[in-house]
Amino acid sequence: MITVKCPVRISLLGGSSDLDSYLDVYGNGSVISFTPNLYTYISVYKDVLGKNNLEKKYIINYSKREEVIDSNEIQNDLVREYYKTVKVEPCSIHMTSDIFSHGSGLAVSSSYSCGLIMAMAEFRGKKLTQIECGIDAHNLEKNINPLLGYQDVFGCCIGGFKKIEFEKNTLPKYTFLPTKIFNYFDCYLYYTGYTRSSTEVLKNVIVPKQDTFNPLVKQAEKYLLNEQYYLFMDMMKEGWEEKKRTSKNVLQNVKILEIDTMLSNMKECVAHKLCGAGNGGFFLCFFEKGTQVSNEFYKINLTADGVTRII
Repeated sequence: MITVKCPVRISLLGGSSDLDSYLDVYGNGSVISFTPNLYTYISVYKDVLGKNNLEKKYIINYSKREEVIDSNEIQNDLVREYYKTVKVEPCSIHMTSDIFSHGSGLAVSSSYSCGLIMAMAEFRGKKLTQIECGIDAHNLEKNINPLLGYQDVFGCCIGGFKKIEFEKNTLPKYTFLPTKIFNYFDCYLYYTGYTRSSTEVLKNVIVPKQDTFNPLVKQAEKYLLNEQYYLFMDMMKEGWEEKKRTSKNVLQNVKILEIDTMLSNMKECVAHKLCGAGNGGFFLCFFEKGTQVSNEFYKINLTADGVTRII
């Protein structure tokens, strides 16, 4: 049995600048993101005297179980699209995660894409680097969601705290950032109680009349390098306000708008933003180290893991 895990990703600044619509106008984009200790897991194996071998069935287990003889009949989008591009003998694929997969804003589907690509490559006897895995996973997921940006897959496949720079049709450039800021602040997720389709939100993203995200990311990086962490948090808050200006659907849900206001008024919360495309999922919140918060906030930690086989 081959088992692969892959972290999800959390973007702090620059989200939307990785979209094709933004890159078409300004030529490049950049984000600052990190991988938390939340993972998706994919296991692949082929039985000896079971349904894979004897009945030539593809078995897929996730929130439901599928058994099909024709891979084109697979309902799971990622697995079905994978089999369209790579011919593989019938096997069993099991998919699970530390967090729900639809509408969380944490790029869970992209994490699954990376895990599936890596696990199936190893199943076929092929070794992939993490960045090669990311390239294949991006192409796979792009077939399902043409509006997909670059930050999701490439933020998941390689772990750590990093700036990622994008241009169309080129490999992303990674700059790994000092992690000392995590010694001063604790990170939490706050669930809004709602999920959403990122595709529907992305359809209404407005490209700003000037390049706002790249300068924000550049300045925020300077603050990090100079250990000016509260100024970095100010940049994060400014980035969140800019994100709200570029998409009318980010806070379309009244309840989520109320949560955003509540967090803005919470003095202990140094900075916050809604994860992902918006209008559902989780808020990311920063508090000074050791601040006592209610159990509605789920604490997360930075991990250096990228997509990795579990030995």
